[in-house]
Formats: sequence, structure tokens, C-alpha cells
Amino acid sequence: MSLTLNSESFMPWRGESVGSIVLSHLYFGPDPRGLGGFEVATGASQNSVSVADLKQLHKIRLGGRDTSLVVAVVSGGQVSLLGPDISLGIQNLGVDSATRQLQAALDESDTLQATKRFLSTLAENWTRNAL
Repeated sequence: MSLTLNSESFMPWRGESVGSIVLSHLYFGPDPRGLGGFEVATGASQNSVSVADLKQLHKIRLGGRDTSLVVAVVSGGQVSLLGPDISLGIQNLGVDSATRQLQAALDESDTLQATKRFLSTLAENWTRNAL
């Protein structure tokens, strides 16, 4: 199963892979203010992914830039999400749910709105899962 997103601006994700993760695509949201755009970096793995691997991929992709980045890796029918704030840890969602949430963020008008939307949906997931 794969993660399919739509964005006017996307490209293959080339670069240094980590662990068993195979890099896939980079998707960019609108950036009318020149703030860097909301960015989703996707990949896949045949094995479960570790927190350390996702954090390392996030760090490599950011490369010192200040942008809102989410790393999304599909493995075993679920998607492990990390970012934009890595201190919040990993969120594991089904592929359909992750696709909807990431697509909604990419569809926002700018980076700030996209980040706000994405973080609010993550908070809803955490609350729902805690009950």
C-alpha cells in the first residue's frame, strides 16, 4: 500500500536513505509569503520503522532549513508520521487517514495555515486514541 498525495509542486525524493526506508516523493504546499511552504517527504519500508530512523530522515531532509516538514513512511498498512515538531513524537495512522490529513494540510493557502491544520488534526488523533 502506498501514500498518494496531490500537489502542484512535487518531485522524487532523492538522497540519503536511512535503515530499510525507501525514499519516494516530496510534496510542497503553496508558499505565497516565501516562508518555505509546508513539505511532506514520503517513503516506504518493508519493516517497521524506528523513531531514530524517522528523526534522522527528518534531520537530513531539513538540512538546517527552517520549514514545516512532515516525514511520512508507509509500512505494514500504516503510516508513521514525524513532524513538523519532532518533539511531539511519532503518530501512526492508517494510510487513508494519513492521506486525508496530509492532503488537507497541502491544500491550505500557506505554510502557517497548513501547519496549524496538521497539528490540530494530530491533537484530535491523540485525544481520540487516549480515550
